Amino acid sequence: MDTRLRSYLTSMCISKDKGLSLVFNFLEQESNKKITGYEALSHLGDFHSRDVISWMENHVKFPVTEGWDDLFVRSNFSWDDLERWTTLEEKHEVTVIHALEMYVHEKVANNKFPHVISDLPTKSEFIDFLVQFRAKQVIKKRIIPIENVIQNIKIFY
Repeated sequence: MDTRLRSYLTSMCISKDKGLSLVFNFLEQESNKKITGYEALSHLGDFHSRDVISWMENHVKFPVTEGWDDLFVRSNFSWDDLERWTTLEEKHEVTVIHALEMYVHEKVANNKFPHVISDLPTKSEFIDFLVQFRAKQVIKKRIIPIENVIQNIKIFY
């Protein structure tokens, strides 16, 4: 059986805690800590669990746009996750940038993500956070997505 199918069935048929534990163990044994973003996404994306974000913290690596950003979005990130990840390493910050960009793009295009970000601060606090986050960036391709999120801030509320 294809291991991705097995992970999908695990996400649908076993309790979230037990299923995630099984899939986390499989990924870590199978890949010797060299898990790609697309591999993680194909095995963990259907759990839609913030526990995946905690697990990702030790496994995410560049390039984050190869599945890691999508997995972050699919894992029902919260405001706490956004704040925390922007204080970690560069790879975590960039994951947040591209995840927010993906969230905005899909929400604007077709309202694809029904996920509501939990514990979101007021609109003005969120904008202040994004402005400060943007100020930390030096690469234009990281600044532009943050500006796009700021311009589309209404979709978060």
